Amino acid sequence: MKKTRTVVNCQKEKVLAIRSNIVQFIEFTDGISLNSKALQELLKDSKKIKFISRKTAETNTRWKQIIPYSIISYNNLFLTYTRGQKSDENRLTGKLSIGLGGHINPKDAYLINNKYAFSFDTIVKAMKREIDEEINIKSSYEHKAVGIINDDTSNVDKVHLGVLFIWKLQKKAIEYREGDITKIQFMTKDELINNYHSFERWSQICIDNFDKFL
Repeated sequence: MKKTRTVVNCQKEKVLAIRSNIVQFIEFTDGISLNSKALQELLKDSKKIKFISRKTAETNTRWKQIIPYSIISYNNLFLTYTRGQKSDENRLTGKLSIGLGGHINPKDAYLINNKYAFSFDTIVKAMKREIDEEINIKSSYEHKAVGIINDDTSNVDKVHLGVLFIWKLQKKAIEYREGDITKIQFMTKDELINNYHSFERWSQICIDNFDKFL
């Protein structure tokens, strides 16, 4: 049976966000930190991380929405797609991307004594849900967190913080499920570089730093 993403009213959606002023304690080079454990420590501070209105989060630079950002690879090939008209982030429509993912919602977190408890598992759970909504992977695989993406050069990036994951497939067997990703294909590293200026900024940061985390 074909799966589809649950339609969410962005005016009412709650998303997980972290205070921008504590992100500065993570050391970034060229928009990326390879210390994913640093975020695990920050998640322990319940006063600095919480679910807030997405409508507010999209324009409030005091908060950064945490986004799992997954690169899907097979041998030396990397999954790419074009963000379609149905994408819930219309500021990126038409851009090439090598990252799949989305917002973390309350259903991804655990409730303990009627309070949300956050851990890195919250991010992993959201990552897997988003991947399952967007594509159908017909292969065994492994995945791991390799870093954090932070870039303030555009309005959309100022309010988002990426948690970078690498997925390694045993077979190149994928189907896409959603209209918000189109023109799905695998590219070599050279092809990514040749199309560099067509990619969204986070993808460019990943391409620039491939040799550090692959």
